[in-house]
Amino acid sequence: MDKDYNPCVDVFIEIIKSEEENMSKQMKSHYKKQFIKMSEDEINKNLTYKLCLKIWEMKDDIKSYEDDIQRKNEIIEDLKMENRELKSQKI
Repeated sequence: MDKDYNPCVDVFIEIIKSEEENMSKQMKSHYKKQFIKMSEDEINKNLTYKLCLKIWEMKDDIKSYEDDIQRKNEIIEDLKMENRELKSQKI
């Protein structure tokens, strides 16, 4: 492995693959080569690279928001069940 290889390149490839499941090996190789070049050059980064970097940086925040939404939905379901039980007791 190249000593200057940036491991974020693999993460970026996975980010793209998650959105483009049918990505060919040729396209994967193309992205990988381009990302390696860009990771070594602070100035010439394209939009795809910048977006992948931002997604990677925000991954923990996104996971936290998804967890919060899941908890909120569980609380809403619990409240609905309690409401139904209260209504049924009134009858």
